[in-house]
Amino acid sequence: HEVSQSRYPQPGTANHYQQLMASLSKRKIILGNIIHLGTYQDYQGEISTIEQLEKAQERGIYDLLFLVQALAKIHDFNSKIQLLFVSSYSQFVIENDEIGYEKSPVLGLIKTLAQELPWLNTRHVDLPLNQTEINVSYLLQELSVLSKEREIAYRNGKRLIAGLEKVNLLQHTQQELPFKSGGIYLITGGLGGIYRDWE
Repeated sequence: HEVSQSRYPQPGTANHYQQLMASLSKRKIILGNIIHLGTYQDYQGEISTIEQLEKAQERGIYDLLFLVQALAKIHDFNSKIQLLFVSSYSQFVIENDEIGYEKSPVLGLIKTLAQELPWLNTRHVDLPLNQTEINVSYLLQELSVLSKEREIAYRNGKRLIAGLEKVNLLQHTQQELPFKSGGIYLITGGLGGIYRDWE
């Protein structure tokens, strides 16, 4: 429910977002741009309990999901909406970046939203915390373009996007493979190169 004409309680559940969108729709307020700052926060350190992980998902992926579900209920599908999901410490861009791994599920949802809701241009923007005024200008710049990139990070004054680039393997020196004939290997992903072999 509304606190006043211009203030609403902070959403956090599907019901809160539905009430917010219904109120905006009733007042004939049309949304064109949304900036979500739920995971733009200080580095929280390593997650050590399941409760911490669940709490992080409430501010991240669940909050984004509830927002998009509420938007879909009121949107007329004739106009586009830009949604910037702003985080900090969520993308490893330069060597000394600290990473809040609990924020990563949002990236998968953002990529899916691009396929399922063509009227919603959702992007993830990773910003450093110590440059508030500069970050505002970065966000205004992002809102001024209809970009198709889904993962964007700003570091040292540069706009960086996630992507793939072609590599010519013939130009690199060949190395001997670290595998032993007859060895058994457990290959894991996303754990920073951790592996274990049994002989």
